Amino acid sequence: MRTFATLFSGGEGAGVGLRAAGLRHAWGIEYDPAIAAVAQANGFDVRVADVRSVDYGSLPRVDWLHASPVCTRASVANANATESADDISMAAAVVRALEAQCPRVFTLENVWQYRTFQAFRDICDSLGRLGYFWTYDHCNAADYGVPQTRRRLILRASRGLLPHLPAPVPWVGWYAAIEDLIPTLPESALAPWQLARLPVELRESVLVGGGNTQLAQVDSKARERGEPAFTVTGGTKVTDNRAVLVAGLLNSDSTTLTARAGGQPSFTVTTQDNQRDARACPGARVVAMTPRALARFQSVPDSYTLPGKRALAAKVIGNMVPPLLMQRIAEGMLEVQP
Repeated sequence: MRTFATLFSGGEGAGVGLRAAGLRHAWGIEYDPAIAAVAQANGFDVRVADVRSVDYGSLPRVDWLHASPVCTRASVANANATESADDISMAAAVVRALEAQCPRVFTLENVWQYRTFQAFRDICDSLGRLGYFWTYDHCNAADYGVPQTRRRLILRASRGLLPHLPAPVPWVGWYAAIEDLIPTLPESALAPWQLARLPVELRESVLVGGGNTQLAQVDSKARERGEPAFTVTGGTKVTDNRAVLVAGLLNSDSTTLTARAGGQPSFTVTTQDNQRDARACPGARVVAMTPRALARFQSVPDSYTLPGKRALAAKVIGNMVPPLLMQRIAEGMLEVQP
């Protein structure tokens, strides 16, 4: 097995992970030209097109096909949304790609709620019809070394053996992921709802989540140093992604920051440019996340070139498949593939 392609490529977070697992990128399809340009700048042959308009038979055949269909209407952050005709037609495009390419392996990543959509059932039905063995799981990226709590639907399909998912690994805390960046992070402050999420006694550094949105309220507890970060998401409102780091308390005898308990993943990172209009937390230094810090929470390597525009960088990062999650899944699959 040598080559892979991606649908709904985004910034190619999945591609970064598959490359790290030893596969070679052949092509990708992304609708947004600005996002496709970011992937192209990182060495991926991503074509700007609607997945529904592509002739997949004309593209080079690949061994592995990955899809991350647009998930806005299935997201926890969009609780009142329902499945649309676009969801159904984009799933039909995925099926056409499978029929034309006949890859040995197919993977799909999406929010967990996507499993209730007819679009997902259509894809699963086609896998059975095309002779694949398939299964899906509810995965937390933090269990695979990503320093972020990110729970996702992961579907794996194969024409050969279908292994179990790799065994979970110990969590990587948000603090360890960005410790070397902390001196470079800009000073900031906390919004009233973020202050309310702090522990009564702030004994160590904590990470405070994003905006006062439904998604943030689902997982609002401040993260200690050893915990993963909050989920990084792909929203567009500036206030949605107020991933503010309470970088630490100043020790009485030192200016060194003490960290929040460091074993848990970070909160989900969103695509919002946030952290500007908040109040200071007495006795602590409050700093804002930068795009590079959020990329670290997504397990994106520092060698990945981020766009200069902050809003675009946040959108690219927040919508990525965590590369390390994809790498671990691919390594497990490749152990049993010829």
